Amino acid sequence: MPPSSEVVAVEGKPAVMALGAPCKTFRRLPASPYLKDTLIVDACLEIPSNTTVEVHDGVTLAIVATNGLLLGRNVVFSASGSGGRRGARAQFASIPFNPSTDAEIQALCVERGNQCACPNGGASLPSIRGQSGGGGSPGGSVRLIASELISPSKLSGFGVDVSGGAGGPQGESGTQECARGSIRCSSPACAAGLSSGSAGATGQLFVALGGSNGAASMQRMKAATVPADPSAAAFLDLGASLTDRISELNAEALQKGWQRRSGEEPY
Repeated sequence: MPPSSEVVAVEGKPAVMALGAPCKTFRRLPASPYLKDTLIVDACLEIPSNTTVEVHDGVTLAIVATNGLLLGRNVVFSASGSGGRRGARAQFASIPFNPSTDAEIQALCVERGNQCACPNGGASLPSIRGQSGGGGSPGGSVRLIASELISPSKLSGFGVDVSGGAGGPQGESGTQECARGSIRCSSPACAAGLSSGSAGATGQLFVALGGSNGAASMQRMKAATVPADPSAAAFLDLGASLTDRISELNAEALQKGWQRRSGEEPY
């Protein structure tokens, strides 16, 4: 259990309605981006058309609509992680290699084309080799729980992306320059052994819907989830488990110090 300073009270006052009562008005989902783990609970929630809900790297956004969740067209949950940083560039753009004889420079640069190569190890190689890229950030996680999903457009334009961020590119590497007199040629970039950074971990999508159209809605959501990986998403029939789901999320929010909010009145 976190210290009391981390347990955030509910911001706003959720509407109170009997479970199963139909929604006549809706409160808007609080504006994104979501930079901290957040639980939003209200009776009737709306995400208007052309809304992009931004969920920051590795953050969890949980939305519970006890009586109904209204989704407009083109609602997108953008929870992909950030790309990794580019690796540091090499200390030097090039280092010299000066053969001691004319025959050697002819062999390296003239007789068989450019044969100038990177140092084979040694103290000079690290000075012209860049650094590998940094790892991407983890994707965020989205949880949608609603006793009924209302979507007049049948989820037209809906999308969820919980991909981990791409690894950063490797830093720029330098070359070895072979030169003697007026003859010179250069090696390729000395980047052997470097790699892009690793991709960030994939986030999670969890959806539990009730109502007569719940199963069909979840099928449409599943088809619009990125990445298309069964391990990244779970879709469950809510059934009679709404109160249990709310209790579990409230307990998790208190334990982990999540922000807790209600919906906002329409503008």
